[in-house]
Amino acid sequence: MFRAKTENLRGILDPDQLILRVFISLQYKYIYVSVPKAACSTTKNYLASCELGSQVTYLNFEDVHDRILSPLLSPTQIMHLFPEILSDKSFYKFTFVRNPYHRILSAYKDKIINHKSYRYQVIKHIQNDPLTDRPISFEEFVRTIYNCADHEMNTHWMPQHHLIMDHAIQYDHIGKVETYQNDILEISKSIGLKFKFLHQETRNESNSERYLKECYTDDLCRMVKIKYREDFLRLSYSKVPTW
Repeated sequence: MFRAKTENLRGILDPDQLILRVFISLQYKYIYVSVPKAACSTTKNYLASCELGSQVTYLNFEDVHDRILSPLLSPTQIMHLFPEILSDKSFYKFTFVRNPYHRILSAYKDKIINHKSYRYQVIKHIQNDPLTDRPISFEEFVRTIYNCADHEMNTHWMPQHHLIMDHAIQYDHIGKVETYQNDILEISKSIGLKFKFLHQETRNESNSERYLKECYTDDLCRMVKIKYREDFLRLSYSKVPTW
């Protein structure tokens, strides 16, 4: 039933991804749609703390992504109300996105370098034996996702316009990682959140201009421009590298 009811909304996403991506607060009347590698950990922690009225801490920071631990509702928990809330203009709808060049490099550093399970998702496309673990270069990573269909991509590097489902959700605010502090402050004021609970994560520095210049060649930039064409266009990012 949930699959059928949300088919037009989900696009290429499966129902499980919709459950993972959408966070609902009846207390503050908002819907937040999370995008991996676009400040989602920071935002989820902040929203959970606001919902409970005290700072939430985790023994393992990755638990911030566990829906069972979140005080925010998922679409399946209010399945009978979800379509109504989605179209209710009194519910504030927001998300955060990120420059595609920076997001892809962040995904590579965080997931491909550090996690074997994510490497397998790339290795299976570039060699006959996907169970043989080995290092993957950034060039191999970009070339692999360039040749993948969008629906085959892991959400950490899937084009963001699919994840935010902007074809079906009328957003009140699409914030950007690059202007996160200003955007989250504006969102907080709009829905009455307590800004004191915000703690920005500083787990990596993939925004470093020097590091971007070291990793991206002209050809890799060309592939990112083509693969993430819709993200650049719909999310108002320049295709021209800034480094």
